[in-house]
Amino acid sequence: MRLTKYPMLTDFYSNSSNQKGNSSSGPQLATKTAMADKQAHEIIVVYFKDGIDYKEQLDTMKQIGINSSKTDGFISREMFHCEPDNRWVDYFIWRDMAAADESIKNSKVIPGATELFAKIDSDKSVWSRYYKVVDE
Repeated sequence: MRLTKYPMLTDFYSNSSNQKGNSSSGPQLATKTAMADKQAHEIIVVYFKDGIDYKEQLDTMKQIGINSSKTDGFISREMFHCEPDNRWVDYFIWRDMAAADESIKNSKVIPGATELFAKIDSDKSVWSRYYKVVDE
């Protein structure tokens, strides 16, 4: 699965190397855009390998959720399915990035992890994490 980590938007706009010229929009935006909380929002777009029917996909996604919910720092999870292309979106909220990282370590040691993740097409699936920001 591809992992894409995005920096907080406030880091981007407050970093002087990303500012052009003497424009004050960067620093102003950094002060106006505040991180709403330190919770980590993890969005995983999951594709399964060919030949895995909907019921088996659903069972696999449920098992991933059961295992993830046992990680300290787990707050919530929502799961979505797009029928035309058999795509799943798994949306987790974690207490912080450390809890999200811990969930990855835990997922590798659960009984049956190898078989569970072998069903997922890791070349097409995308995994990303974000911090929520608000514009004041």
